[in-house]
Amino acid sequence: MWTLYAAELHRRVRLVKRYPVQTCADLLSFYLIFLGLHLAVSSMVRGVDPAGVAAVASAQVVGFLAFYFGAMGLSVVESQLYAEMSHGTLEQALLSPHSALVIVLSRFLATLTVEAVFSVPLMLLLVATTAAPISFTPLMLIVFVLLMLGVFGLALVLGGLTLIFKRVGQLPFIFQIVFLGLGMSSPGNLPETVQRMSMALPFARGVSLLQELATGATDRLGWSDMSLLVLSTAAYLVVGTAFFVWAERVAKDRGLIARY
Repeated sequence: MWTLYAAELHRRVRLVKRYPVQTCADLLSFYLIFLGLHLAVSSMVRGVDPAGVAAVASAQVVGFLAFYFGAMGLSVVESQLYAEMSHGTLEQALLSPHSALVIVLSRFLATLTVEAVFSVPLMLLLVATTAAPISFTPLMLIVFVLLMLGVFGLALVLGGLTLIFKRVGQLPFIFQIVFLGLGMSSPGNLPETVQRMSMALPFARGVSLLQELATGATDRLGWSDMSLLVLSTAAYLVVGTAFFVWAERVAKDRGLIARY
């Protein structure tokens, strides 16, 4: 696992160094997306007391950073499997001594490592733009890890669908748009029906906890919130892993791995 992770991390770093314009353009595009949404929300909360505006800005920054990692983590399994199908190297990768699940997990971790480095300048830009006071705590790291594990479970489902159907169209993009909406808003302020539907996603519950921790609203947190996040994450991991293993077996049985 460590060898696979190191190799994938080396490959990701080489790609970043080889295509610096693409890397900078990606960061700039994320920043401009946040800036547009932030200005739109700020124009609607004029007249609110400064403390309220600061809390909204802090929640937006934390929610958008969660969306940044969530969007990357959600698409990495599906996009890299599709890229290997297009290049004709997927069959060779799945014939290696390592299982496909271990391979995609190493890629997922390597991607998160690289994105964690690039999230630092993005976070500094967001904080400088909004002047949002954010208090980072160790508990936020635990919530973030649980959030990303749940996202990985959902990414495995998309990866399994890719192994069988090759192309899943805009399905990952649809989830990314949902993540963006939940990240830039407070799930607790959504209509009750929408809130219940969104809480079925591991991203929504994790973002809600991160925003409350970042704004100092820890008095509303309880063990039930963390317990539900842990249960949701575990459910997505179990279902995603089982579905991906089943999809890999079906793809091999039907000879789909060798079709490009």
